[in-house]
Formats: sequence, C-alpha cells, structure tokens
Amino acid sequence: MAGPTDILDYASPRPQGRYRLPSVSRLDVQWNQEGLVVIETLIGKGRAIAAMVFGLFTLFTLPFSVAMTVPSAAALWRDLQNPDARPTLFWTAIMGGLWLAIAVVLTLVFNNTWRKTILEAQDGTLALTFQSPLGKRVHRWPFEKILELGVDRTLEVQFIDPRLELLLRAHGGQLIHLFADHKEAELETIAAGLKETMGWTTGGTGLFGNPALAQPPGT
Repeated sequence: MAGPTDILDYASPRPQGRYRLPSVSRLDVQWNQEGLVVIETLIGKGRAIAAMVFGLFTLFTLPFSVAMTVPSAAALWRDLQNPDARPTLFWTAIMGGLWLAIAVVLTLVFNNTWRKTILEAQDGTLALTFQSPLGKRVHRWPFEKILELGVDRTLEVQFIDPRLELLLRAHGGQLIHLFADHKEAELETIAAGLKETMGWTTGGTGLFGNPALAQPPGT
C-alpha cells in the first residue's frame, strides 16, 4: 500500500482513478551516451476517444436546448420576476450545471489519459517527469540519494501472473512506484540498465527482503 509521501506512476496501465479510462501502456527504453531514458505512454485510447466524442456532442447540443428555453437575457430577467416561470428557470440551471460538469469531466479524462512518464538516469541524476497536456511535475534525485531499486514482486504473489512494478527508495524513506503491471522481462531490463548507469552492484537484501531490489555499493 502506498504511503502519503510515496510517488505513484499515473501513466501505468493500472487504473488510477475514476477520470481515466482503461488503456494499455507502452515502455520505450532508450540508451544514449549520457545514460538511460525510459518513456511510458498510454496507447489504445479508443474508449477514451469515443467517450470524449460523445461528451463533446453533448456540450454542443446542450446550449441550443437552453437557448430554446430562455431566448435572451431580457427574457431571463422577466422570468425572474414571474413566479410562474421559475420551474423553467430551475431546469435551465440544471442544464447549465450539467454542461459545466461534462466540461470538467472531459478535461480531466483528456488530461489523465494523454499523459506520460519519463524516467532519466544521466549526468549523476535520476529525473522523473510526469507530463500531461495541462501540466508537468518533475522529481530529481542525485544517484547517491537512491538507496534501493528493483522489481517488486510482493504485490500479488499468489497469482500465476502477479502484478509487478519497479520500486525505488530514496533518501528519507520515500518510495517511488513505477511502471506497474508491465511484463517482468521489461522491468528487469530497466532495473538492470538503471543499476549499470548508476554504477551499482546487484548485491544486498533490498526492500522487503527481496534480493532483486538491489542496494548501491558500500551499503
């Protein structure tokens, strides 16, 4: 279970809330002269696109319905003075609130589905970027501040195909959960690449007693 200070990867294929529809995540591992870069993006967004098209259609049609109910600002003011017209105004307010709610949900779905995670290990620094259409959040740690890293298999070990994730522990006990539910071979490749880039050995008992979660040399 994630703690209050843990960092979670919201671009993983695992659902992370009500405002992101299920999708498939892809990992792109890139080596360069400076180090290792892993880019995680969401693909297979068909359901999200279909839901957004329906939502946009509703956004465009609702104002016409409201306009037919209240044709002008002057008419709206007259209705406010007329007690008999207040039920109409009530339903107009409901339609306006519905339009606003749909607009907010569409924005959240768009932002949460079209996002990506970028993990960079180079120049002595591990940088983690969460990027979405509406913003970006960046975390950085010097290599020496990363105390443990590896593939965590403790999530659901009782299943034949357990859920896995890349888990890192930074100085101060902060845990970084990345790339959940990807294939073990993918995560092992990334973990090995990070250890090589950071100049680590594969020894140590690691997090939760898992020998696959390595510690840096000298610990």
